[in-house]
Amino acid sequence: RWGSEEQRQQWLPGMAAGELIGCFGLTEPDFGSNPGGMRTTARRDGTDWILNGSKMWITNASIADVAIVWARSKEGVVGFAVPTSTPGFTAREMTHKMSLRASVTSEFTLDDVRLPEDARLPEAQGLSAPLSCLSEARFGIVFGAV
Repeated sequence: RWGSEEQRQQWLPGMAAGELIGCFGLTEPDFGSNPGGMRTTARRDGTDWILNGSKMWITNASIADVAIVWARSKEGVVGFAVPTSTPGFTAREMTHKMSLRASVTSEFTLDDVRLPEDARLPEAQGLSAPLSCLSEARFGIVFGAV
């Protein structure tokens, strides 16, 4: 929905075939899934972007090939498709959970992660993008609870 046609071609066929795994990084340690309190930042450096911050309670982050990451910039909230092999991206599995133990849950950090402009989700403008994704994800949460 928010990615470019090139991003769709790069990631979606492998995901649909079960060859690639993705994760969605919005929730942060101090603010949960409230993007209004987001501390993860994205700043421009020439034509590149530099991301710094952390995300918490992210399903599949430690085994994912790509992470959709939301961050604050001077231009507002922006989204990125971040290959998890990018230097500065680290994820650790969270163990000893009380529930939802059938899936991998992780925390990940972004330490000066450098991305080209084409990693930005071009159709995602402002808070409405991550909020709409969050609203759609609620169905999965309900199904899991039932």
